[in-house]
Amino acid sequence: ENNFFIYSVEWTPKSLVWYVNNVEVHRTNENIPHESLYFGINSFIPKSKNGTTGKLEIEWIRAFKVRE
Repeated sequence: ENNFFIYSVEWTPKSLVWYVNNVEVHRTNENIPHESLYFGINSFIPKSKNGTTGKLEIEWIRAFKVRE
């Protein structure tokens, strides 16, 4: 069983679009940042899930600028 996912964000001057395994899961055209940002990675288990432990493994992170 494959328990790995690919998370992506496409950031343009007009929108931010989030994907999981190349499927769009959220899009916004509001409050788009226009300054340089950095990666921040976080993992948590919500209290509503009654979880006590969790594990996050990151194999790689890649950022690139798309040529227009």
